[in-house]
Amino acid sequence: MDVYAHAKRTIYTLVICCYTVVSFVLISIDVLKSFHVICSWFVALFLFIVIFENKIRKLKSFKKEENEHSIYRYIYVLKKQPLTIINTILISFFMFIALLLLFRLSSKHFMIAITLYALWHPMLFHISYHSLQKVIERDVFYFFKRGYQSALMASDLIHLSQFQKMIHYGIGMIGIVFAYILFTKHFFIQNQMSVAFLFTSFVSFMALIAFYIGISYIISKQINHTFHRLRQQAGHETIPNIYVDEMTILVHALNIHNDKTRRILSLLAEIEGQSDECKYIAEHSRRVANYCLQIGKHIGLLDDQLNNLYHAALLHDIGKIGIPDYILLKKGPLSKDEFSIIKQYPMISYLLTKAMFQTANKDLLYAILYHKEYVDGTGYPYQINHEEIPLLAKIISVADAFDTMLSFRPYRNNKSKLEAIRILREESGTKWDAEIVHIFTHLLTKKEINMV
Repeated sequence: MDVYAHAKRTIYTLVICCYTVVSFVLISIDVLKSFHVICSWFVALFLFIVIFENKIRKLKSFKKEENEHSIYRYIYVLKKQPLTIINTILISFFMFIALLLLFRLSSKHFMIAITLYALWHPMLFHISYHSLQKVIERDVFYFFKRGYQSALMASDLIHLSQFQKMIHYGIGMIGIVFAYILFTKHFFIQNQMSVAFLFTSFVSFMALIAFYIGISYIISKQINHTFHRLRQQAGHETIPNIYVDEMTILVHALNIHNDKTRRILSLLAEIEGQSDECKYIAEHSRRVANYCLQIGKHIGLLDDQLNNLYHAALLHDIGKIGIPDYILLKKGPLSKDEFSIIKQYPMISYLLTKAMFQTANKDLLYAILYHKEYVDGTGYPYQINHEEIPLLAKIISVADAFDTMLSFRPYRNNKSKLEAIRILREESGTKWDAEIVHIFTHLLTKKEINMV
């Protein structure tokens, strides 16, 4: 069964039902306006279908090209589809309201239309999200098994924050507020109901708000759990021996030791469920590994070097699980003792990797151990300088700094891409290797590297 076709049918059915219910209620209020309401219903649905189908055609064009970059873009855009769909529904609803205004329907019609749509909105958003989750999960595994590592990389990206999700689920509360106002106006003000009725209705209103917040939180957690399970399963999948286009070297490098790759991906999938900070560590590590692979490819690293670079980047922050959260997330400046604890995490990462994977691979281990060293000798844990820092550690250091600057942290705001590039360039030659910074920033500005 085509899950995408099923998702489309589900979304179409729900949208048509939404507009039909709203239109039916408006017609029942004033039958004389039936023609105007039906015209508005038809135009709004037509607009939704045209925009939605255009978005789908654009999305499928990435899938048809069957290369690493297009597959990456396909999964990336697919994860944004729920937001795209809900925005399309909103546009068509604004058209619906504009036509009602044009036909001069009463303010009561607008209030009821807004109330009914607001009550439908969380359902529209949730069904769209839930339907497309199945498409994402199927397609990520489909392309991953065919050797497209970028499908898994793109599936790691978060395109809707918890705040955005809560907003869309919380729009239902607007519907409740409007319904409460209309209900109170009709029964309390017009019919002179008792104060007890007003108090009871207010308590019921607050209970409904609490119910909405609870449901929104539960659904958001369930969505996150689905993607966590996706990554866990991917960690146990083999990477097929299929080489395509410009990513041939990278996929081949990963296939040399794909058992270790699976074990590392499984480890990250396990730890990210422990806390929000562990989740950040895992997601950050996967993004850094993606950047490192692309830098390594452009530098011309050999298969073994790419393999070691990828594994080291995935594990470079694993030692932070041994650092207390009150230090990692401290909003104020760290004390001397606290910073001395922070400086231990590269060594912890080094020791954990060596013990868990029972490896003596110096390229891998030293890339982890020295990734926080700066070329001017001011880094940590050993304050070694430019000549002593391994190449792989220098690559991880640049990618790590870039992604960290783009990430929001409790103790500081995130920077824009251009700001991060400017800082990398300003401090190249002091903190970071100038040649690697030049290559990385050039690829970013020319859009020859996949932004994560």
